[in-house]
Amino acid sequence: MTRRNLLPVFAAALMAPAAFASTADTSTSAQSMATFSDQIANAKAAQSAGRVDDAITIYQQAVRKARHDGSDPATVANALNRLGMLYQSEERFEDADASYTRALRTARKAGDRGFSITVMNNLGSLYIDMGQYAKAEKRLAEALRVGRQGPSDEATVASTLNNMGRLAQLEGRPDEAAARYEQAFSRGKATQKIAALNNLATVHREQDQLDGASAAIAQAHTMAQSVYGDGHLVTMQLTSNRAIIELERGEFEMARELAREVAQDSARLPEGHPHRDVFERTQEIVENEAGRVAGRMDRISVLR
Repeated sequence: MTRRNLLPVFAAALMAPAAFASTADTSTSAQSMATFSDQIANAKAAQSAGRVDDAITIYQQAVRKARHDGSDPATVANALNRLGMLYQSEERFEDADASYTRALRTARKAGDRGFSITVMNNLGSLYIDMGQYAKAEKRLAEALRVGRQGPSDEATVASTLNNMGRLAQLEGRPDEAAARYEQAFSRGKATQKIAALNNLATVHREQDQLDGASAAIAQAHTMAQSVYGDGHLVTMQLTSNRAIIELERGEFEMARELAREVAQDSARLPEGHPHRDVFERTQEIVENEAGRVAGRMDRISVLR
């Protein structure tokens, strides 16, 4: 059977966008009267609705407003970090690097150690996406070291461990990657646990340990349904990955059921959403492969 690509290993620190748009007014002309928190909410709603350019503009306005109003540097760092996350999701990596770097500088100025660790982790994730593995390793190691120097949020540490696993996996160190994911699962909250299980499934699959991959992805999928709901993008990503793994295990009916589920949910995504075609393609792959194998088995049966 041809090996199909799964959706990417989850970049642990990135927030998953909501699957459906908010009804908030996200027009950029409305932003001059909005408070900072309103602007952040409106930017997130615009992003969820697929209006990425609007979301970027609103985040930029939020940063300018926070600076103009003399807001707490931590508030400015938060907006810059969110802007960096959006740039990264759009593969505008240089812009993301600049935004994260400003966020880190601002968080350090504010003396916010915890948020500095978060931004360092996001920079590490970004450098992985950019293929700059040495820079990624440096940032992630720094985030973990600073996190161990004092009290730190376990979820942040787990996100760093997830990204360190992702880096080890990409550099061909599967045992180390699996160990990092297991550490992330043990220390993280639900979001980090879901990412760790998905990522662990990809390690098992790469080593042709499909039963282990199936167990990990099934647990991640179940958790995501509980935490996010069936129509959420993260849940759909896991459903798609689970369908491909079950297809490779020869569990064709289960694979078909999962593929149909994700195709139905993806039809509710906005037109032009980057994942919509991917999810629809999952169903096509599963139906074609399962049908081809079933046809071959029928022919064998006839020969008997």
